[in-house]
Amino acid sequence: MKAKAASISFKARVIRINEELDGDPEFINYLIYHELAHYRLGTKFHNKEFYELLNSRLGEENVKNLERRIFRRMLEINNVSRSFD
Repeated sequence: MKAKAASISFKARVIRINEELDGDPEFINYLIYHELAHYRLGTKFHNKEFYELLNSRLGEENVKNLERRIFRRMLEINNVSRSFD
């Protein structure tokens, strides 16, 4: 993909969110929690501890649903066909 949904700079302590996602407050809230989980754990990896933290704050089903919706939106932004639904 050409673009990420969001990223965090540990050194600068800056969260960047793709401006094409800024129309949906649910996406923004989730992405902020997501990036803050990376910061809190000091890792850019999506390991068991990362998802335990995220799920404890937002709920496992909500996390899965939002990740699915954000992924689909990123495919649209990047003009990628979704033939695998």
